[in-house]
Amino acid sequence: MTERVYKFDGEGHTLSCLLEGRLFVAGAKFAACVVPHPQDEFLNVHIDASHPKRTLVEAMYSARKELLQLRESIMAECSGGAVCP
Repeated sequence: MTERVYKFDGEGHTLSCLLEGRLFVAGAKFAACVVPHPQDEFLNVHIDASHPKRTLVEAMYSARKELLQLRESIMAECSGGAVCP
C-alpha cells in the first residue's frame, strides 16, 4: 500500500462528502478528507491504496457520473411541466 495526500485549493466539505465513501469503493484501505481549519479554503484528501491516484480518479468519475444522472433526472422533471427555477 502507498499513502498519498492530495490538496484541492478552493474546495471543502462538499467535495469531501462526494468523495469519501467512493474512495473505499475504488479500493482505498484508508481514506480521509480533511479541511484542517474552518477558515482554510482547501481540502486534503488522504488515501492509502495500491494505486492512490487511480483510486482518487475513479472516485471522482463516480461522483461526476452520479451528479450528471441527478441533473438529468431533475431536468426531465422540469420539462414535464413541473415548476422549476
